Amino acid sequence: PDQADPPAGTNVYDYGTLINCVITNSPVENAGTQHVCVGWTGFGNCPATGDTTNTGPFTLTENSVIIWNWDTYYRLDTETNGHGSVDQDDGWFKDDDPPPVIIANPFSYYHFLAWNGNTNGCTIIGSALIAIMNQPRQIIAEFAENLAINDIPEWWLARYYPAGTNDFDGAALSDTDGDGMAAWKEYRAGTEPTNKLSVFCIADISCKTNERFSISFTSVSGKTYSAWAASNIVLNDWDRIEYATNSQAVLQSNSIPGIDGEILIYVEPLTTPQFYRIYLEP
Repeated sequence: PDQADPPAGTNVYDYGTLINCVITNSPVENAGTQHVCVGWTGFGNCPATGDTTNTGPFTLTENSVIIWNWDTYYRLDTETNGHGSVDQDDGWFKDDDPPPVIIANPFSYYHFLAWNGNTNGCTIIGSALIAIMNQPRQIIAEFAENLAINDIPEWWLARYYPAGTNDFDGAALSDTDGDGMAAWKEYRAGTEPTNKLSVFCIADISCKTNERFSISFTSVSGKTYSAWAASNIVLNDWDRIEYATNSQAVLQSNSIPGIDGEILIYVEPLTTPQFYRIYLEP
């Protein structure tokens, strides 16, 4: 509610009283709606019109009326989710103002995906949205990464292959460092596709009679791994196996967390010859 002095309603004063009418709390904001006093209309001794919140002093010699005039504004809050921007700043708008046009601009290697938020009643034309400001609105532009073959992000490929970014699929399938892993596999593994020393592999297996086998492999923090064994890789009969963190520790079946370096685990030797592999978990 507005805070007027004198207060809204009928006020009685002596003849000849000097009056000054004022709105003291403009603008009034509440939950994304803003009421702004834009002046008054007066009758009797009150000045006939004005566009401020203060009439200035006048002498009361007859019944007089002042009507405070208010405009209503609504808040526009623009947000992004993902790698991109919008060209419309946050602000206050009247419903009879020209509606703001919001353009979503994706960053390189990303694309505009969708509009979200309070889009009801708005006009959407692809990456452009015309916001009808008859209510408070939060408008969110959603962006997503461009993906090459095998769902490899273009931004990641561009980091390592800046000269080949016209053929992202070709870059994803390439093995430029000659380590036996295509670039898309190196993305999954968290390794560098242009550095042959950065590769996901079993580094060493040590087999001793009547002792646990030790297996060391390269790892990356944020990734998890598991150990598997098979007696016949042609039949693809791989089974997940338990492991221990040292030669005497209790065997466990938990996933193995990466550490940005080599990990050493121990497995029980089986009664038949086995193949071993380390599996990078999704």
